[in-house]
Amino acid sequence: MPLSYHWKCFGGKWIGAAMSDIKLVSVNVGLPKEVSYVDRRGHNKTTTTGIFKQLVSERVMLHTLNLGGDRQADLKGHDGVYKAVYA
Repeated sequence: MPLSYHWKCFGGKWIGAAMSDIKLVSVNVGLPKEVSYVDRRGHNKTTTTGIFKQLVSERVMLHTLNLGGDRQADLKGHDGVYKAVYA
């Protein structure tokens, strides 16, 4: 029997997976970047996003709020101890 479980909420239902059944495929980190785009009305806009991540092959420190070398741009929706690592 596995010693620990990973729980995630999908559509209001909590799904559990045994940690022994999970395989780490890659670790990707990145810092927020400012990007330009044209909105639906044709206006030039800029926004900051943390979506651009790069694969790392060396060990990465897991901190309380993120991984070493990684940051989130939208701290309102992507900050906190339960949102540090997405698997």
